[in-house]
Amino acid sequence: MSCAANEAQDDRAQPTRLVLDPNRQLNTATPVGRLPPGILAYIFLLVYPFPFYGRGRTPAGLALSHVCREWMAVATGPGCSTLWADFREYYHPELTNLMVSRSRDAPMTVLYFQPKVDDEEVLGYALDQIHRLRYVLVVNRDPDFDMEWVFSTFVHGAPMLQYLHIEACPAQWTRFPDNFLQGGAPYLCDLQLRNCNILWSQIPFSANLTNLLLWDHLDSERTWPTTEMLMEALKHMPLLRKIELRGILPSKGSFPPSPPYSRAVLQDLQTVTLWEPMPATVDFLECLSIPRSAMVDLWLTGSVEDATTIARLLANIRATLEDAEISRPTPLRTRRLEISFRIDGQCGEWVDDPGEYWNFDIWTQHGGRPSISVALDQGRLLDPTEFVAQFQAELDLAALEKLQFTEFESLPSPAWIAIFGQLPRLKAITVSCTCEFQDFFLAVSTKRPTQAGDTTATSRPTFYFAALETITLEHADFGSRPTRRTNLICIIHALKERSKTNPIKELRLERCPEFLRVHYELLKSADIDGLDLIWDEDECGELSYSDNSDSDSVSSE
Repeated sequence: MSCAANEAQDDRAQPTRLVLDPNRQLNTATPVGRLPPGILAYIFLLVYPFPFYGRGRTPAGLALSHVCREWMAVATGPGCSTLWADFREYYHPELTNLMVSRSRDAPMTVLYFQPKVDDEEVLGYALDQIHRLRYVLVVNRDPDFDMEWVFSTFVHGAPMLQYLHIEACPAQWTRFPDNFLQGGAPYLCDLQLRNCNILWSQIPFSANLTNLLLWDHLDSERTWPTTEMLMEALKHMPLLRKIELRGILPSKGSFPPSPPYSRAVLQDLQTVTLWEPMPATVDFLECLSIPRSAMVDLWLTGSVEDATTIARLLANIRATLEDAEISRPTPLRTRRLEISFRIDGQCGEWVDDPGEYWNFDIWTQHGGRPSISVALDQGRLLDPTEFVAQFQAELDLAALEKLQFTEFESLPSPAWIAIFGQLPRLKAITVSCTCEFQDFFLAVSTKRPTQAGDTTATSRPTFYFAALETITLEHADFGSRPTRRTNLICIIHALKERSKTNPIKELRLERCPEFLRVHYELLKSADIDGLDLIWDEDECGELSYSDNSDSDSVSSE
């Protein structure tokens, strides 16, 4: 009976063999079918982990292994373990178990952006493979997702971990285990933790870190380090290239450390970004030493009530950008300076930022990005002239080539002259303020006094701002008819006065409300020697909002 049954089974399988055998022969005859398994495995590993396959995204390993038996053997073999080690989608638990099994001991990548509650089991199982995790990114915005449970087993060492990015929901208090990554992550080079409330002593700092981002949106004192803890941690991360801290610096009164102390020297640092209170930031910079080529980006909270705070901030910034061995830092040689007053509903990504703030950008080198960028609460009592005067006191403006004021309160002409009037290389100035640039043009047309006994005075520049060549009026509101007439007369007078000895070569008008064709023709007809007038009528015409006509009798001036 058994022989007869086997013969019957062979007879039933015969049609399948007749179909499969020609297919195998055809596969073998193609160039792809003749590839050695080792080369085919190498090609499989070059495939993007999640190609489009069927109706949705399917793991590359699963798609490749269902082509034919030979590909199944290669894709599930030891040479393709890495093919199954990328968890970047939301899979069924059975598929996750299959991928974990077939990935063997290959380093794993886990990427979950805004997971759902149904993904808790799958993500928890993937993170449980902590001993071979290499890249972990979990960003949660759902308050119902249980981050605490998902990371409850994330307590052992991670010897392969290189990238760790965790962001918990800012609307919910998330407490990670007190023994978080207790075994450490010696090869971690990129660490980003947002709203995680992890004890400072358990944050997996590594000597190989190049990027460090720590955010505590809830301002939890649980994560605040002491001054000594913070400086000690930075000293053991000499390879850092980027630091971003928010709500992390020690509270007011804990800085600076008691002497004697040494600064944390980070010779490779390229960017330091702080979203912190002004006092804590000022004190922190006093304990840090970074290269002059690094960028300092500060978003400061807390009202600034006097100019001495600005002076101390600038002094500590330039001290930070110096060699730690230099006891008396030299002023920062400034090439470009932009100062602005802005009204914004939101300042960057910080939803609780002040709606009104002062911003200044400083370029110490040639390039597209500023070396120093600071945004701060305007304060109620800080005088604009005192604010600007701090830059003259703390910066070396002798090399300043470009100056810009954007929506900043007007400076009186004596302040313009005292702070910027005698700079030898200042070639371009941009002014943007509402109907308040008369003081600027008054300063530009002011002659320098002749010193007694100076017999060569006739050959020297007779005006302040001697090197000035380009003036840009950007978003400068010329106002209603009476104010507009006065502003136009002021500009023409200043430019004509300077044209005799120190002519302005270029006047640019960009998006200026109430500056229309008739005013452009008026400036052109003034026949100012050497002046190139640049104005985009299409750009500025959209910004006219006055009901007054253009029949101002300014042309008679």
